[in-house]
Amino acid sequence: MNKKLFSLLTVLSMTALTGCQPDTPAKQAEQPAAAPAVAAPVPVAAEPSAQVAAPVSKELQLAQASKCFACHAIDKKLVGPGWKEVATKYRGQKGAEAKLIDKVAKGGSGAWGAVPMPPNAPQVAQNDIKTLVRYILGLK
Repeated sequence: MNKKLFSLLTVLSMTALTGCQPDTPAKQAEQPAAAPAVAAPVPVAAEPSAQVAAPVSKELQLAQASKCFACHAIDKKLVGPGWKEVATKYRGQKGAEAKLIDKVAKGGSGAWGAVPMPPNAPQVAQNDIKTLVRYILGLK
């Protein structure tokens, strides 16, 4: 298979993957119109195995809404590199933030292998791209 055809097929498959993430948050269960007359008893202590979900940061919410997780994970390679690996590679490099903002906005290939990153602008606002890149570069 020639390189141009492979790149085209890769971009097309990645474009299809971006549809894997929901555009809107999951609908919450509808609440009853009126409060019950008698409140349910409140448990005194939670079970030891109960897990409390950590709050999701605004950056992670933005990444979800921008469909970043269709190709990336924070700590492992999926289609694209893990964000912690990106942070490690660019940590301390002069101009890294501007370079990555440009790469996320315009897309490109070669830095992490043959699979190209599709452009994310204009569907993701420039300020949002900047916020995400700063978040990624701050990961350890």
